[in-house]
Amino acid sequence: MIDHSSCKKKTPIVQKTAYKVGDWVYFEFNLNQIIRMEGQYVREVSDGMTTTASGGEGMIDRCMPLELPVKRISWSFERYYDQIRDEALSDLNFPDIHDHLVDMWIDICNWRNDEKTVSEKFEAVGDFVDEVIRKCKEVRRIEVGGDKDIRLIRPKSRS
Repeated sequence: MIDHSSCKKKTPIVQKTAYKVGDWVYFEFNLNQIIRMEGQYVREVSDGMTTTASGGEGMIDRCMPLELPVKRISWSFERYYDQIRDEALSDLNFPDIHDHLVDMWIDICNWRNDEKTVSEKFEAVGDFVDEVIRKCKEVRRIEVGGDKDIRLIRPKSRS
């Protein structure tokens, strides 16, 4: 008989973690503690400096367990987000960029036990970050008035 177990299509992890108040989780790629729950729904988390609360379905889909693969993935996303904030324009729509990165983070975390898929998905994240930064650099210097290069947008100040 042929063993077909190695031929099974890999699928993402389905979150079945039952959280409780006081648990530490990664929420939107940052380490947070669960402050309030209603039934199975996470309603409020805090990183010690800021608190995030939500109604409706809660925040369970944006919470990942405190596991080493999730820590590594989250750390990478923090670096990517910092890179965009450091190198991009200050007038960017950061809430939308953050939400897009969170969606990508959730997807990668759900595949955290499949290194090949994680690697492929991280390539797409890197491409997204590179494109945002490249587009911002293109906009910083625009030729206006013939052959004179005029900077239309002030460089981001370094504080």
